[in-house]
Amino acid sequence: MAALLKVVIADSSPLYRQGIEQALHAAGVELCAFAADSWQELEAILHCRDDLDLLLLDSGVNGLRQYAQLDALLQQYEVPALVLCETVNSDSVRSLFQAGARGISLRSLDGRKLFEAVRCILQGDFWRPELDKYHWMQASEKVSLQSGLEQLSAKEKCVLMHLKDGLMNKQIARQMQVTENTIKGHVSNIYRKLNVDNRIRLAMSMQQLEAAGTLRVA
Repeated sequence: MAALLKVVIADSSPLYRQGIEQALHAAGVELCAFAADSWQELEAILHCRDDLDLLLLDSGVNGLRQYAQLDALLQQYEVPALVLCETVNSDSVRSLFQAGARGISLRSLDGRKLFEAVRCILQGDFWRPELDKYHWMQASEKVSLQSGLEQLSAKEKCVLMHLKDGLMNKQIARQMQVTENTIKGHVSNIYRKLNVDNRIRLAMSMQQLEAAGTLRVA
């Protein structure tokens, strides 16, 4: 976890935002928090800053009307998101992950669970509100994805494996000692060849193939 964690807390309740900040401080997290009480304020903060480590987002924040907004936001700004919900079910969890969320939890989680969720996401993993792993792909989709992997170049396969592990473009660039624009180009090629447009769903699908023992990236 970063020495100083830069976090945007997007929630319409000032008291809840304060509670999240206090819970992370109590867990020993050195925190620089930016408050957004609406979707519009969140967009403004993300537009002005490119050094943020995490987004903590209330699924009911003012101005958020559909998951497509979250999908578009996370495609534009590279920041991992933990979405906090009043209630969850399989459909909403699936939709939020497909929209690019890195983690999903109930708003009623305690400070210890919040810290675990934040640490998990910053390590490149996914945080789920249930133990269920959620099977994203049908058999035909698995075959199609595995076939697409064969079209990737060696460097694209290397980038893909970093994506699977949850790394952001700038982290991959450091690992491969190339520019971030070079990585963006590889990611675009991967999306085109695998016919996907969402890095979170791609990463989870790759992890599902790996867990099933059918992931072949030579």
